[in-house]
Amino acid sequence: MEQIQQFLINYSQAFASSLFILAVALITWLIFSVLFKNKTKTRRIQLIRRAGKRQIWQEVSIIIRSSIVGSFIGLFTSVLLTSGVSQIYTDINQYGILYAIFTFIVLLFVGDTWFYWVHRVLHHPRIYKYIHAVHHKSVDVTPFTSNSFHWIESSLLTLYVTPVLMFVPIWQPIIILNLFIGTLNNLKSHLGYEIFPKWFTKTPLKYLINSVHHNLHHTQYNGNYGLTFRFWDLVCGTEFDNQDSKTMEMYQRAVDIEIIDNTKYRPLKVTKIVQETKDTKSVYFDELPKEFKNYFAGQHVNVKLKIDGGNVERIFSLSSSPEDKFLCLTMKLNGVFTHHVFNQLKVGDKMGVKLPVGEFKVKPDPNKARHYLMVAGGSGITAIYSMIKSLLHNEPKSKITLFYANKSRDTKIFASELDSLQANFNNLKVVDFFSSKGKRITQTDIKEFVKRNPLVEIYVCGPEGMKEAVKKYIKQSKIRNKKVQSEAYVEGYVKTALGFGII
Repeated sequence: MEQIQQFLINYSQAFASSLFILAVALITWLIFSVLFKNKTKTRRIQLIRRAGKRQIWQEVSIIIRSSIVGSFIGLFTSVLLTSGVSQIYTDINQYGILYAIFTFIVLLFVGDTWFYWVHRVLHHPRIYKYIHAVHHKSVDVTPFTSNSFHWIESSLLTLYVTPVLMFVPIWQPIIILNLFIGTLNNLKSHLGYEIFPKWFTKTPLKYLINSVHHNLHHTQYNGNYGLTFRFWDLVCGTEFDNQDSKTMEMYQRAVDIEIIDNTKYRPLKVTKIVQETKDTKSVYFDELPKEFKNYFAGQHVNVKLKIDGGNVERIFSLSSSPEDKFLCLTMKLNGVFTHHVFNQLKVGDKMGVKLPVGEFKVKPDPNKARHYLMVAGGSGITAIYSMIKSLLHNEPKSKITLFYANKSRDTKIFASELDSLQANFNNLKVVDFFSSKGKRITQTDIKEFVKRNPLVEIYVCGPEGMKEAVKKYIKQSKIRNKKVQSEAYVEGYVKTALGFGII
């Protein structure tokens, strides 16, 4: 009986530590997002607020559920280390102050290295949707996001601690200090606000990961994997190209910067429904509030429909471009949401839509003369089609080459529209790849094109395999500093046709 009571006491203490971290997150959120939100808004990284009450409640729920399981694991580790198998010591004179400092520094680098590589593994397509997608449901991060993990992920990220403490003598205060710094660092990275001063950018401290760095990871996903130091991202080439520019952009903001609220769905009336292919339809919205007219080609929207008494949410790239006087969502038949659209949605119905967002976009410049390679697979043409239209009308000096993969001409979305654009704009070339005719986009196609056009800017939207293959081909072409921009975003736990959630 006494053993059971002691176990309950120890478990309660482990669980209480999780709740303490939750309390710290709450206080931090109140300070930055509620009490002093007007004073801190110039340091808010995302200018569109997407984290509302619903997201925060979801994060808190995940933290509590994860802590219930995670506390058992933490308790087991604690018992293991206090049973005499660890090398923890309390007398600093046993190894001296220099050794203590050395182990502190080593622990920081070992922990950061472990985090980077485990994090990259968790982004593997076969693993991501089962574990790490829980954390990435939060695109606009909050202090609560810092501990909103699947319990398996929480365990994996701290797994290195036990073997280290079993074989390496470490002074006990160093362990406590390391855990404290790790907690603050995690909170900082998910704060949603930049707290590092501008002068950091002019010193070696710029190689510490700032809030902007990890915030970009939540909006662009496949990059910026580190949490403490930029070392591994720089060495492995996984740091986003816009890391430094985004940081400076944030520092240079005007005091009266506006933060747009995108936490709620706006009801938009369906004005037209068009059958594009046998299994693809486009839904149009013509009567638009002014806030929906300010977006970039390639961006996506969150949408919501009431189906069978419950709300079903999805994410779709816009196939319309900012020059159009309407919004258009082109969707392939796949899942509850699209089945409702195909079989029941009619003109006059309303759909909940959030404002367009996303880092996969183009910003046309009429004075620029660039060359773009757009690679699309199936319904991945939606965002690419939006980009092509915007560039043709607003960057007339540039050339666009589209590699478009489909099963056949019958499954090619926007076939006639692309034919018309190609006929009217001599700076657009469409190259079709129909698998029914044995023609697929190959390594040779990509490598030869890039070698002939080394300055080309590459955008990819399609199945995960296609996206990864194009990146691999570019890397193998041995053209330095060539990056592939691709659509990648999260839709709940489902990993679908276009990266992370486009259907």
